[in-house]
Amino acid sequence: MSLVNVLNVIVKQAKTPFMAPISFDIYFESVKALKHSLTWRIVYIGQAGDDQLDQILEEAEMDCDVAGRMTFTLEGNFPDVSKLPPNEIVGVTAILLTCSYNTNQEFFRVGYYVNNAYSEEFPDLIENPPMQPDIQ
Repeated sequence: MSLVNVLNVIVKQAKTPFMAPISFDIYFESVKALKHSLTWRIVYIGQAGDDQLDQILEEAEMDCDVAGRMTFTLEGNFPDVSKLPPNEIVGVTAILLTCSYNTNQEFFRVGYYVNNAYSEEFPDLIENPPMQPDIQ
C-alpha cells in the first residue's frame, strides 16, 4: 500500500506562449504523517535520448506532518533556450511532473506532450521557419 496517492493533476493552461510559466494544480493524499519530505519537480525534456539536456523548471520540497488530502499549485518558468539545441526548440517534446520521497526515491511520474509551434498569427514563420528559432 502506498503512503502517498496522487489523486489528480490539472494543467492550469493547456496552451500558452513558449515564454509563459507552466502551472499544475496537484491533489494528493498522505495516508499517514511522513518522516521525510516530498520533492515535486517540473522537468522539460530538452532532447529525447539525452537527459543531459533536460531542465528542471521548478523544484519544491514539502513536509507532510499530518495525514490527509492536500492540494497546491506548482508553477515553473519556461526553459532556458540557450541550453537547447536550436533544432529541438520547435516541435514535439515533453514535460514531466515527478514526485520523490526523501529526495531520491521517485514514486510518481506523469508526462505531457508539448508541441512548440509558431502561432497562427505568424503564418510566414509556420511556412518558412528560420534556422534559428525566433522566440519572443
